Amino acid sequence: RPLLERKKSRDFYDVWLLFQTDFDAKKLKSLFKKKCSTKGIDPQGIATIMPDEAATILTPYWERELGRLVSPLPPLDSVLKELNQKLILLLNEN
Repeated sequence: RPLLERKKSRDFYDVWLLFQTDFDAKKLKSLFKKKCSTKGIDPQGIATIMPDEAATILTPYWERELGRLVSPLPPLDSVLKELNQKLILLLNEN
């Protein structure tokens, strides 16, 4: 949900990191939909979560917001590419 609302580097990093763990994808998808419903947000799909301009929005802040917290900090382009692929799989899963 923060990816839809805030577009902050740490949110993209946190969700990317979540995808590095073992989790129940169906449960996560269900919780995501419930949270969006509760907040009155329409989860319109991957284009809304990962807009084309995500890299442009995040690039100026990636190092500044995360550099002192995460070592080694993965490259933004790699994180966005992986995250996009994982979100597509998750959102298209039944």
